[in-house]
Amino acid sequence: MQNILIAGPDELLSTHLAAACLLSSQDHIFYISGRSSAAQEQEIAHSVLCAARHLNNAVSIDSGLTSLQSRLHVIHQNSEEKELALPDAIHQAWYFSAAHHPKVQRRRPPILQSFAGLLEAARQTRFHELNYVGSLYDESWRKAGEDLRKEKVRNRIFLTSLIVDESRPFADAGCHDALHFLAVLHQLKAEIQERSPEYFDFQSLRCLGPAEAGLNLIRANDAIDLMLRIAASDSTLDHLYEIAGPEDTPFGAFCERGGEAYGLGLLAVDDGEPLNVIDRLFEARLCGFREYLTPAHPLKWRDSYLAAGADPSGAKFGEEEQIHVFEMIRENQDAQREARLQRAAALPQRLQKKTIVRNGSELTYFVGGAEGSTIVFLNALGQEMKYWVRLMELLMHEHQVIYWDPRGTTAPPPPFGLDEQVADLDAVLQNEQVHACHLVAWCTGPKVAMKFSLHRPEAVLSMVLLNMTFKCFGSPEDLETTYEHNFEPLCQILRERPAMAASVMKSLQSSMVENDPQDVAELDSDAMALNVLSSMNLDLRTDVLAPFRNEATMLNYAQQILDFWSHDMRTIAARINVPVLLIGSEYDKIASPNTSHSAISFFSKARSLQIQGASHYCLYDHPDLIAGLIEDFFRDPNDRRTVYGEVREVQLTEAATI
Repeated sequence: MQNILIAGPDELLSTHLAAACLLSSQDHIFYISGRSSAAQEQEIAHSVLCAARHLNNAVSIDSGLTSLQSRLHVIHQNSEEKELALPDAIHQAWYFSAAHHPKVQRRRPPILQSFAGLLEAARQTRFHELNYVGSLYDESWRKAGEDLRKEKVRNRIFLTSLIVDESRPFADAGCHDALHFLAVLHQLKAEIQERSPEYFDFQSLRCLGPAEAGLNLIRANDAIDLMLRIAASDSTLDHLYEIAGPEDTPFGAFCERGGEAYGLGLLAVDDGEPLNVIDRLFEARLCGFREYLTPAHPLKWRDSYLAAGADPSGAKFGEEEQIHVFEMIRENQDAQREARLQRAAALPQRLQKKTIVRNGSELTYFVGGAEGSTIVFLNALGQEMKYWVRLMELLMHEHQVIYWDPRGTTAPPPPFGLDEQVADLDAVLQNEQVHACHLVAWCTGPKVAMKFSLHRPEAVLSMVLLNMTFKCFGSPEDLETTYEHNFEPLCQILRERPAMAASVMKSLQSSMVENDPQDVAELDSDAMALNVLSSMNLDLRTDVLAPFRNEATMLNYAQQILDFWSHDMRTIAARINVPVLLIGSEYDKIASPNTSHSAISFFSKARSLQIQGASHYCLYDHPDLIAGLIEDFFRDPNDRRTVYGEVREVQLTEAATI
C-alpha cells in the first residue's frame, strides 16, 4: 500500500488517474484541490467516482462513495495557504499541468497546485519519484524538467496529444482543447438557436483548416493506462514519453463526425474561402485550434507503447467510436446546460425577498448567494430581473448578490429620476449594513453606479459597466445608435403631448422586435449571419417591451429617460477613483459600443473590452464569459491574461471623443 500525491490544474486526467489507482490497488490517494469550498471539493470526489464507473461498470456511485472514498483524501488548498499536512512519505507524485494551447491564458492555480509549489512540498516530504504530465503542444515541460533535475528528483515526463473523454460533463473542458472545440461548438449552436432556431437548417458552420491535415486524439482512459504501465517500472525513470494515439484523424473527418454528433453541418475549409461573421466568431473562440494540425515533429508514440508493453491497436479511435463519444459528450453538455437554465429560471424563488419603505413608498429588493464580497446589480430603467438570472446564478456561488427592479416606470408615481435611483441604492445598502460592494450595472444602470460612487465613495470597491449608454443632451450624434437617435424625439413628443402615448407605444412595440426568424432564409450567407448575431434572444422579446406595456408605463418611462439624458456624466467620471471595467458588444443596437470605448478616457482607472459577435443582451446570451471577466476583474483589475478568444481589449488610442 502506497501514498500517491496528485496535484495540478488539469482535473480531467488527474481524476481519471485517481480512479484508476483506487480500482487497481489499495493505495491511498492524496488529491490537492484548488476548489474554494467544501461543496466544490465534493465535486472532485464525485468526478473521481464517475471516472471509476466509466472504467468499471460494476462501480456504483452510491456504494463506491464509501468503499473508494475512504482511500481518497481530497485536500483543499486556497491561494493564501503555503503548506499542507501531507504524509511523511509520498511514494509517487503526479503533477498534471493544464494541457492547453499556450495562446489560451487561464487562471494561475493556487501555490501548491502550481509546479513550483509541488517542488517545495518535495523538499519537505520525501518523494520517491515525480511524474509530470504536460502537453505535446506546450513547451512548459522543458522548464519543469530543468527544475526536477536541479532538485535531483527522479522523474518521468509524459506529454499527451489531444485528450477526449465522455465520462462526465466538463465544467473544466477548457483544460483540453479537443474538448474545448466541442464545448465551443455546443455553446455557439445553443446561442445561435436562441436567436434563430432554423439558422443551421440553411447554413453549415465553417472551420479554418486543411481537410487532409491530421489531428491526434487519444481517449483519457487509454492515456492513463499507458502512463500507469510505464510508471510501474523503475527503468523508465528520467525519460520522456509521448502519449498519443496510434493514428491521426483527418481534420475534415473530425469536423464531419463532430457535425453529425451535434446535428449541424460542420466543414473544414482552406484559408482562402470566405467566412461569415458566425464562422469568424467560431474561429475566434477556438483560440488557434488549427495549430494542432501541424505538429512540430512526427509523434514518437511507438516508444511509449513499447515501454508500457501495450498493444497500440487497443488505443485505436475510429470513426464509429468517435461519433459515439462525441454524441455522449453532447448529451452530457445538453443535460448540463438544461440544468443550469432551470437553476437560473428558478433563481427568483431562491432569493430572499425584503421590503423597506423610502419616502412613503415600498422598495422591494432581493438578497442571496454566498458569504463572499457583495455584488449589487443595477438594471436598466423599466426592465426586470430576467436579463440577470443566468449571470447572477453563476456569481452568487462566490458572492452575496443584491438586486431590485429600478423603480419609477410602474411605481412609485413620477417624478422618479436618476437621483431617486441613487437614493434607492443607498437605502438598500444601509438596510443590509453593506459597507463596501462591487457595482455591476447595465445600459442606463452605469449612471446610477457612477453618481452613487461620488455620493458614497467608501462604499464602492469597483464598477463593471455593461453596454453602457453615456447619452446626454448635447453628446455627439455619431456615438448614438439609431435607436437612441430616434427615441429622443418620441420622448419629447410624449412630454409635450401625453395623449400620443397609445400611438407611440404601438410604434415602439413593433420597432423593438426584429424581423421574424423565417425571414433569414431570404438572405445570403453573410447577411443571414449578421442578422442573427445582431438580433435579440427570442426569450427576451416580451421582456424588452416591459416599459411599453401600457400608456401609463410608456409616459413614465419617457419622463425617466429624459431625466436620464439631462445628466452629463462626462463631467464627473474623472472624480471616480475605483477600478472600472467597461464591457461593450460588437453588435449592440441600443447602446453604441463606441461609447464604452470612449469612456475610458474619462476615468482614472478604467479598462474597456469588446465582445465580438455579442449584442446588447450579452449578460443573458454569454453569462459564462461575462461572469469570468467579472471574477477576473475583481481578482486583479489590471490582469490582462484572460483577454482572448472573442474578447478584445480596446486601447485608449482607439477611443473617440465624446
